[in-house]
Amino acid sequence: MKTLRPGPGRSKRHRAWSALAGSLAAAALLAGCSSGNGSKSTVTTTAADKYLNEGLLAQQQGNTTAAIADYGAAIKANALDTVAYYDLGVLYQQHNEVALARANYEKVLLIDPKDTSALFNLAVLDTPSEPSTAVSLYQQILTILPNDANTLFNLGLLLEKLGQKAKGVADVNRAIAINPALASRVPPSTTVPKGKSSTTTTTTKLSG
Repeated sequence: MKTLRPGPGRSKRHRAWSALAGSLAAAALLAGCSSGNGSKSTVTTTAADKYLNEGLLAQQQGNTTAAIADYGAAIKANALDTVAYYDLGVLYQQHNEVALARANYEKVLLIDPKDTSALFNLAVLDTPSEPSTAVSLYQQILTILPNDANTLFNLGLLLEKLGQKAKGVADVNRAIAINPALASRVPPSTTVPKGKSSTTTTTTKLSG
């Protein structure tokens, strides 16, 4: 079973807030607030960050109910908060709430169509029932991050399953060349030519 892409972490969180700093007026409009109230926008962003941190702590402690509530509060405080939408998606996906996970990832992509983490997790969701859609999502990620090993790996396995063996094996081998640890995750049914992964013995995340 394919797993989730790594959570946003502090670096992604900082990038998200830097991006939001330049779009406070749009955030105010989306949230139904007055775009002319600069002071209110600043307070809203600070409140959202507080709820994000509380949600992250609750998530790390395994308190899903509190984490969902905190991320929801962050979104109410800042409607352009991609990190909160993404983290909600991960929580729902981990609990097999597919529709809710999808809805939150799609909200991320409405704000930032190039959010590769949301695209990746949507591809994971689509793989069992809509594999062709999953392929398209993985390919979309590769137009942004052409050397993303996890994307190449998942795409390669999926293509081989869909009958595109040569392309699938090539993508898997390319992923292993970038990240040799992925060799330990190649299923027995997948053909990897000898010599491509003979030096790879370490294990590896795609955890939420």
